[in-house]
Order: sequence, then structure tokens, then C-alpha cells
Amino acid sequence: MSSNARSRLDALAAPGWRFRDLIQVGETWRWATTPASEGGLGHDPETFGLPLEEASWEALSTLAREVLVPLSEGVGRPTLTYAFSGLPLSRLVARRVGRVAPRLDQHAACERDLRGALLCPRMGAAVDLRVPGVRSFEVGLWLARHTTFDRLYLYAQDRPLHVSCGPEPAGALVRVARGPGRRGVPRGLAWSELKTLCEAEGEDDAERCAWPPGASAARSERAGDAAEGQASGVRDVRGRGG
Repeated sequence: MSSNARSRLDALAAPGWRFRDLIQVGETWRWATTPASEGGLGHDPETFGLPLEEASWEALSTLAREVLVPLSEGVGRPTLTYAFSGLPLSRLVARRVGRVAPRLDQHAACERDLRGALLCPRMGAAVDLRVPGVRSFEVGLWLARHTTFDRLYLYAQDRPLHVSCGPEPAGALVRVARGPGRRGVPRGLAWSELKTLCEAEGEDDAERCAWPPGASAARSERAGDAAEGQASGVRDVRGRGG
């Protein structure tokens, strides 16, 4: 089992990206696979949280091919802060973070629950990412111009963005700004608005839409989940202007 799992994990999802790079990601995954003697849960990192559905592997491959490879070549190799999250990992994230939206955020890809229902009916796959040295709104603008995506969520210049691919790409571009009670408020964003945001001072803009200072790293891992629930009906508002 472990040998087969290792072989699958080390297979290429797309040029330059192994499946391992899309599965063994995030603070909660690292906690789950840290030895119990060191404060973790002691799960085997070669087998914990692997996709059970072949369609999930295919969706991760599509995401890597359609988003991660072009982004790596056009801007720089991104650092993933959260990626695939099947039922075991999703439950742990909910335990650590609280409110999450696995039925909407596409991190579960095409996995199913114990009754056989899709964890996320949207299917597809999603990652949260940043490109070192490049502001997130600029990364988002490049993705909007050059890739086919389902949903792209932007939080602040210095925070990871969320991007997904799905079987029916909505091309939804959303900004999640800080609202009353310091909770994220999602709003559909036009391509031209994102272009303007890219020209704003990064520090000032980050202050306007940052998540609460001092939020735990685990919460940052899933900062967009609540926003996904509120913005599930956003349609394609990108535009493709120059």
C-alpha cells in the first residue's frame, strides 16, 4: 500500500508538478502527519489524506496543467499554502479552524462522503497560493488574463489567493474585503477593477482588506471558506480588457 501510494504521489500531475506537491500541503496536513511524540497525530504521510476517487486525481492534474504550469512559466513558481483536502483532512481543518465550506471551496475535488455523495458538487480542484516576491493582486490579474479558471478569490496583497478549476469554469473573480465584525465580505470584481487594485499601494490595500491581525495560521489556511459560502452565486465578471 505504502509503495503504491509513494509511486502515485511521485507521478507527475503536470510538467514540474508531482501529485505529492498538491496533496501534502498545509499546516493541518503537517500536524496530522507529525509523530505523536512531537505533538502531531502520527498519521503516515505517505498514505494520509490521499484521494480515493480517480476523478480527484484527474482534477488535480487539470488544475496543475491549466493554472500552476502557466503561472510558473509566466510569473514564477507559486508556493501552495493549502490544496487537496479529502474527508479526513477536511474534518481536521474544521476542528482546528471552525467554520469551513467544503461543499463550495473545491479543495475536496471529486471525493465522496460515506453515503456516496460528492463532498463538493462543483467538483474540480482548488489551491491557495502565493508567488514569492509578487503581490497577490498582480498574480490574480495574470491568472485572469492567461488561464481558464472556475473561481478566483483575492483577499489582500500579502495573503494567498484561492483559485480553482472545474468541469464548468465560471470565471468568477471575487474580492473578499474586511467587513463589519472583521469578517470577510465577498464582492464580484471586474477585470478593470482588479487592474486598478494592482496599481494601488500594496501596504495600504492590505490594511483595508486584511484578515484580523494575529489570526492563526490554520485560519489563514482556510480564510476563504466562509467567503465561498456567501459568494457562491457570483458569475463571470472578469472581462478581458487589455
